[in-house]
Amino acid sequence: MLNTSSHSFSRICAALVLSVTVFILTACGGGSSTSYPVTSSTAPGVYFTVSNLSDTGAGSLRAAITSVNGAPTGQYSGINFTVAGTIVLASNLPAI
Repeated sequence: MLNTSSHSFSRICAALVLSVTVFILTACGGGSSTSYPVTSSTAPGVYFTVSNLSDTGAGSLRAAITSVNGAPTGQYSGINFTVAGTIVLASNLPAI
């Protein structure tokens, strides 16, 4: 049975947002306006690492997305996660 308390619902939503974000970053090849096909031979040239579960600051998912978005056009970037858990977001993540 699904626990529908507010706290559990927030955790489920945060996990869903994180999963969708990772999928989009993987499928779209980062934040550049150039479209790249995703194949087994295509690997990001630069990885930005999520090393904590904080909402903001160095090592956060928000910082990694901002870095991918700021990468030079044509640079295929990826996000690497070295943590597992739930990120509680204080606000919407940046557009990708």
